Amino acid sequence: MACNGLHPRVGIFAIVSDEQGRILIGRRLSTLGKGHWGFPGGHLEQGEDFFACVERETLEETGLEIRATKVVGLTNDKFPELDKHYVTVFTKSERTKAQQEPQVSN
Repeated sequence: MACNGLHPRVGIFAIVSDEQGRILIGRRLSTLGKGHWGFPGGHLEQGEDFFACVERETLEETGLEIRATKVVGLTNDKFPELDKHYVTVFTKSERTKAQQEPQVSN
């Protein structure tokens, strides 16, 4: 399967839970998965570490400061109808400030 001649993109997502065991999810705004529920995250930038990426993306999307602690899963997703291919890394992450609440981001 050709994906517009480019290499797969790398996506990074944070699985963040609170003291009550609730997991943070939000509705996706990007074209890929728009309107579906998902974890905060984004694209890995050139030279960026997995954990630094997911911490940055989560802060940008939710206002939460987190610390990524462990890679817990990987997927290899092909979307031929969109001519896209993603390798996605899922991280277990924790809030650095327990009292902090996520904010809605546009």
